[in-house]
Amino acid sequence: MSSLIMNNVVPKKTMREIQSRTLNELASILKLSFGPDGSNTCVKKEGALSRYTKDGHTIIGALHYNGIIEQSIKDDVESITRHIVKTVGDGTTSAVILSSIIFNCIAKLEDDDNYKPAEIIKILQKVVDGVKARIKNSATELTNTDVYDIAMISTNGNEFISNTL
Repeated sequence: MSSLIMNNVVPKKTMREIQSRTLNELASILKLSFGPDGSNTCVKKEGALSRYTKDGHTIIGALHYNGIIEQSIKDDVESITRHIVKTVGDGTTSAVILSSIIFNCIAKLEDDDNYKPAEIIKILQKVVDGVKARIKNSATELTNTDVYDIAMISTNGNEFISNTL
């Protein structure tokens, strides 16, 4: 009796199209709630009260896809945003939007025969290192005005909490 092992059942081009489409959909959904001017999204679960939130992780968690690949991508993104919530506390929406943009750029490089996967990883690492350096070099001492401004954004304009902090 022979056994057959299937590798890469979905062709690479099809997989990249599904990945790109799904990441773009997630980013598009979250863009509506992005930043201080973003709107709340209603999250409804059966048997529970509606919840209104701007939190990207919560919104992503409420989404469900019928496709196996799409759902696994959503689950991966949700796992990443869970890590962001635990380590940073905020920024899940911007992380998903940036992930979509970065993935699309990498997919274009991957289509170009001049770039091999290992080279793309090296390029991405250089970009990450450069961004880290720029952030570190632009760091300033935190002021009360900064705390107020951050609190106003994080609390969607709640002056009492912002002034208290």
